[in-house]
Amino acid sequence: MPRLSPHPRCARRPPAARRLPCRPPGRALRLGPALALLDRMRAGEIDVVITAPVPEDKTLHSVVLRDEQLFLAVPAWHRLAQQETVELRQAAGERFIALTLGHGLRQVFDEMCAAAGFEAVLAFEGEDVATLRGLVSAGLGVAVIPGSPAPGEGVTYLPIGRPPAHRLLGVVWPATRRLPPPARRFTEFLTQSGRAVLGER
Repeated sequence: MPRLSPHPRCARRPPAARRLPCRPPGRALRLGPALALLDRMRAGEIDVVITAPVPEDKTLHSVVLRDEQLFLAVPAWHRLAQQETVELRQAAGERFIALTLGHGLRQVFDEMCAAAGFEAVLAFEGEDVATLRGLVSAGLGVAVIPGSPAPGEGVTYLPIGRPPAHRLLGVVWPATRRLPPPARRFTEFLTQSGRAVLGER
């Protein structure tokens, strides 16, 4: 199965990250698969992770910042494109495009397919949502991804009625060690104002 890396123009901070304040002094902003970043945080290499879904872990502090709806993205000419809503099992016979294993959205996608009673056939795997959108637009498969405000993509976003189609975006940090002051201020800002920054009040 082909695995595609993002085009350099797509390897930018995601929209949610662009709405956050500048990184704390002396701290780098790192992007990557959620599971890998969480492992590095537990190992002490990273202080704070913004991730979706938010892990259920008693050794971590967490704050939910956004409940993001997910859609079945299909090419504009697809057989399902004219429906107002769709159940995920209606797409069980389609070729899917998904993020690689280790990404939080891939975890959510796999759990949704299991809840719908099927195992997805993957045509392509990518490293970012922008790549997935481009492959759907090219007619190479369908995907479960967040919606997009960009017009003219050639992609139709169908609300998914069943199973529940959303992911919780949140910030997590270790409960077992004291954060350095810049990271602590960052978590305090996100705890107080993160939902407003990301468009949820």
